[in-house]
Amino acid sequence: MSTHHSSRIHTMPSRNHHDPDSGLSWNETILSGPTSLSKQMNDFMNKSIGLPPLLESKSDETGAGSLEDMAVRCLLGNLDALVKESLEGVPGLVAKRIWEMIVRNNLQTLRLWQLFTIICSDDPPSSTHTTITRHHIPLSLVIPAIDSLSFAYLTSLTLVDQIADSTASLPLLSTLSNLISLHIIGASTSSAQTSMITDSTLRLWSKRAIHQNGFPRLEMLFLRFQFGVTEIGLGELAGFKELEMCVTSRCGVKIKEAKKIVKGVGWKMTSSAFYSHADVILQDRPLGKNYIDVVTEYLTSTIATPASPSTTTYNPPLSLIQLGRQSPTFETNILHSINEVECWIRDDEKTKNIEQQRKRMVAEREGDKQEAGKKRRRIKEAKRRDLLGLLEGM
Repeated sequence: MSTHHSSRIHTMPSRNHHDPDSGLSWNETILSGPTSLSKQMNDFMNKSIGLPPLLESKSDETGAGSLEDMAVRCLLGNLDALVKESLEGVPGLVAKRIWEMIVRNNLQTLRLWQLFTIICSDDPPSSTHTTITRHHIPLSLVIPAIDSLSFAYLTSLTLVDQIADSTASLPLLSTLSNLISLHIIGASTSSAQTSMITDSTLRLWSKRAIHQNGFPRLEMLFLRFQFGVTEIGLGELAGFKELEMCVTSRCGVKIKEAKKIVKGVGWKMTSSAFYSHADVILQDRPLGKNYIDVVTEYLTSTIATPASPSTTTYNPPLSLIQLGRQSPTFETNILHSINEVECWIRDDEKTKNIEQQRKRMVAEREGDKQEAGKKRRRIKEAKRRDLLGLLEGM
């Protein structure tokens, strides 16, 4: 209980004051300073790597252009005060120009990206935004800050090793309405007893998905070094209404038994859904591949792209968030074998259509490579003939 109280900003009751000499009256409100946890949360939402430009311009320009530049510099120096109401009514082109200036000065933050994504919903300024924090922030504080009930943006959440209040917070993930991808990485030294996710966790999540509309947008689940997840837990996947794919890597799953269990709930094991689309050379040469990079590439290529290959309709922008007290280690993040990763997908008509589309994409990509090879060989042969002809004419 004391932990939660220490994270709040305490407000003392307002006091009215009156100065008899001047006749002025005012209210005084005393706020306690931010604690460590509230500061960490503020950094998570608002910290940038850049510095705003100086208000004074070194340019000799005068007139309207100079006034506009000064206004922009003033705005960049006070981005903390920028809220949705400040930008309502601002033309889209102007809002995008402001965002471009923010990016140019490396002042973009998660809060600002969310803000401009909502304001410029017809033409979002950036299709993805990545936020990585090593602060030990409870999910109970993070979830309300990254949710979007209007689906202005989607969220992909990666949890590395242990996180604060995981026992209490993990069930709350089911309430995250815009969560499209959940990626959980444990430690290589963990065990079934210390695993962040277990069969019980999947069972609880499945019940919330069925009875409380939990995980309404979750399509992809990635679990690595979660030894508490076994083939029994995979039987709960059918409860997630929108889930299309679950990837297990170095978990406690017995493959032979798992295939029978998932078949009974309308799922199956495959490699094509993940490998062929995420990284075409992973299947041949997995040694040394960065696991998080492979997953991120897969997410950005399947979510932050047109919703259908035959249309130009785009999914909402994607917020990629990584939480954890430390960076993924070499032992947990580097792939050593193709057998480290198992991919489980629904065995239904929709999945079959997706698989056929991906097979066509792979075939087209392979055809393009072969055609490029033939073209190179034709050019090489033409050069060889030209050289022979030149030598014969000498």
